[in-house]
Amino acid sequence: MTSLAYLALKERIQHDGPLSFSEFFTQALYHPTLGYYAQDTERQGSTGDYITAPTLGLLFSYTIARFLSTHLRSHSDWQVAEIGPGTGALAKKVVYALSELGITLTKYYLVEPLAAPKARLSANLTHDTPTTFEVVDSLPDAFSGVVLVNEVIDALPVDLLYADKSKKISEMLVDVHDHQLVFSQASPRPNLLDAFHSRSIPLYPGYRYEINTSAYQWLADIQKRLHSGHILLMDYGYHRSHYYHRERELGTLTCFHQHSAHSNPLRNPGHDDISVHADFTYLAESACALDLHVSGFFSQAPFLLSQGIADVYQVIRDRLSDIDKAKLFGEMQTLMHPAQMGETMKFMLLSTKRLRLPPSLQSIDRAHILAS
Repeated sequence: MTSLAYLALKERIQHDGPLSFSEFFTQALYHPTLGYYAQDTERQGSTGDYITAPTLGLLFSYTIARFLSTHLRSHSDWQVAEIGPGTGALAKKVVYALSELGITLTKYYLVEPLAAPKARLSANLTHDTPTTFEVVDSLPDAFSGVVLVNEVIDALPVDLLYADKSKKISEMLVDVHDHQLVFSQASPRPNLLDAFHSRSIPLYPGYRYEINTSAYQWLADIQKRLHSGHILLMDYGYHRSHYYHRERELGTLTCFHQHSAHSNPLRNPGHDDISVHADFTYLAESACALDLHVSGFFSQAPFLLSQGIADVYQVIRDRLSDIDKAKLFGEMQTLMHPAQMGETMKFMLLSTKRLRLPPSLQSIDRAHILAS
């Protein structure tokens, strides 16, 4: 199947010349009508292209609600906002779980600027709760509270550099040849070389580098609207020395369609998801440059354990049939096993003010490795 986005990108390149990979990435995912996320199609969950933790079941969202409850009890005027809310699964489950913990949110903001998913969210969200779900284009000004960001960083545009066998660096562009989208190479733009060298990224022969320069502005847009509170980033990724590992010569770029993965982002843009792991060292550097504090950095499994996922598991299990108990066990395995989400998913907590972590989080905090 050839998508309309594929045809539109070919026409643009034939008219204007090759595109940077970040521009291709942006158009493939976020074109207002043809982009992957802009279309009126469910992308997450068992009927979509990929699974996220909130779409697995209740465990993840109920545990995140426990984390939120600690901060909401200490700040009665705080609200919750979610950037990139997908189907609204996390929002609905978190609000319900908070109510079971005796906390009623007056408002939960869902930040979604694209028209089709915005309409779908509004239709999906229940209106029979004390909490008002408000779908907005951007985080409200002077927001106070906790901002949840689940699997958004991996969908921020990146550029690609390639070091050949002699370690000469080129920028990978998207071009057209024989009526097909292909990669071509050109001299790197200065800003990409500056990013490469300023981050002390090791230079390997025959290596493709993913360079994110978009996350700084993305985070700046949140920071300028956040009056007080925290940002909880949840995504696949590594600190820098592991991100640019010698054996990861093709980087982390992966595409998804109907729960199958492939490595060719040019195959069917607008029809397949494109994902790149996060360089959490770059995110930490960006946060510090914006006067945000890196309060903690954790792998998913120990973070969820620290927030009581074992207790949540038992409470939910006691309500279920034997068949549903087996499904719940599978959900727990997916969330916690190191080879699945347990180690590859990371949590980074950013704060407007310095935060002293409770002992349960201090003991698992790995923020020190971000400098390595």
